[in-house]
Amino acid sequence: MDLSNLTDNPDNVKNVTVKPKDDGCNRADFSPTPQNKNNCLEFDLNSFKFQLFSNTSDDLSLIEKDQGRIFNEIEVSLLEEKNRPKNQKNETPCFIANENPKTKDQTISFRLIDQLPIRKIIHDIPASRKKCNCGEKLKSFGSETIDKIEILPPQINLIRHICLKYVCTKCKDSQIRIASAFPQFLPKELADVSMLAFLFVSKFCKGIPFSKLGTLFSNFGFEFNTTTFCNYAFNSYERLKYLEDDFWKELFASVSIQIIETPIRASKEKNESKTQANLYVLRGLNRGKSILRFHYIHSHNKQFLNEKLKYYKGIIQTKDIVTFKSLTSPDSKISNACCWGNFRRMFSEIIATDEKHEGAIKLLNFITEIYEIEDKIKPLSREERKLYRQTVSRRVIDKIFEFIDKELKVIPTNQLYANAIQSLNSQSNQLLVFMDHPEIPLDTDLAENDIQPFVNPNENWLFSGTSETAEMSTFFYSLLETAKANGYDPFLYLKSLCLKIQSGESPKLFQVD
Repeated sequence: MDLSNLTDNPDNVKNVTVKPKDDGCNRADFSPTPQNKNNCLEFDLNSFKFQLFSNTSDDLSLIEKDQGRIFNEIEVSLLEEKNRPKNQKNETPCFIANENPKTKDQTISFRLIDQLPIRKIIHDIPASRKKCNCGEKLKSFGSETIDKIEILPPQINLIRHICLKYVCTKCKDSQIRIASAFPQFLPKELADVSMLAFLFVSKFCKGIPFSKLGTLFSNFGFEFNTTTFCNYAFNSYERLKYLEDDFWKELFASVSIQIIETPIRASKEKNESKTQANLYVLRGLNRGKSILRFHYIHSHNKQFLNEKLKYYKGIIQTKDIVTFKSLTSPDSKISNACCWGNFRRMFSEIIATDEKHEGAIKLLNFITEIYEIEDKIKPLSREERKLYRQTVSRRVIDKIFEFIDKELKVIPTNQLYANAIQSLNSQSNQLLVFMDHPEIPLDTDLAENDIQPFVNPNENWLFSGTSETAEMSTFFYSLLETAKANGYDPFLYLKSLCLKIQSGESPKLFQVD
């Protein structure tokens, strides 16, 4: 617009002209030609695509976009470190560079640990050992120091363990005596249990890759590399993996186990091309404690579930009976309870596309009524809930199947509706199991919420690599999610667990108080 053309006379406003730009989509040009309409629509579409798919400040780097750098960064980094020449191998660095070097080409490095506040713990030998065999009292002549970094979010402290040493000044050949070394969760590593808990909670609960944690530490002057963190994870898993048996024992003691699966980004296995990987979550409840076990497998084969659950005598609750039909064979001692929430979603989706579909509306209202009954009987005792389900809820369910019997005699025009009522009718026995077992919920929503981070493409781990590495990561995820499900703070839970193991104990899953 040319400002010199502006006028003070309102009657002359119509004479002001606006010169359109040559982009073909200037909003000042209101000529309703098809070409302009198409250009404007294309402009709006491109703008929407840009807002939806454009890069953000939280996008991954080119390296992190590699699947192995996210989920499988532990295996990748350790393999790179193994193949690196000895003279180029990374050591655990703990230094910062001087901001004001003497020359442009010279930087002066010094130990960052010297700049941290230090909490000293002195380890002394017993008084009975402070006397030489000749009878002379031993004289302290120094000490050995072992440094450990302690992280108490959001503060970082350095714990310096000082082991006092003694020697006899009278005897020339006197033996040096030193205070016994204190127990360490990861000997010869700089990380204390609090630092390990911080790292693993950040990665497996908050989804922050080790590469980004390294950047976080660098902001405080540390220069930890990803390989160091990966070594911490691998060595910690070796000390914690005895708890694997505890997970399965607790699950087998559960009256029911919810099982949900989701496909994960394809992985590469030895001698195989890209295959479909799957993640399973098994959720149980024993003695009022929730147990979550995530299991990763690089194929759609459910044989591992048959092996794991072959001695289980209880109920599995799934979305439908088809997916896990092999678990409930005639020779099996496992019963199957289906999910009412799955059918509630089916009829809701039908109504979303056809708001006036009478059959879907009626069935959805029936199912909603069952959920309302469940909300009312939550505070009741186990036997009272069972009685309520077998009477009040049963009357509503009978209405559902009476209505479905009528609907099946008519050819439905909506294919989604036809599939939904046929599926509901075929799974009638499994949908009634909950009435005799008041401890079983109506749906598998809890397990679906547990697996939700893996379903969301913006938050999942982009699984990649070997099953062995996936096993380690799913173990940590299972451990921390089980802690969260039972009201524990993941950081305090993992720290307490590691401290007990460090002191020589072998605590169970819930022996952390």
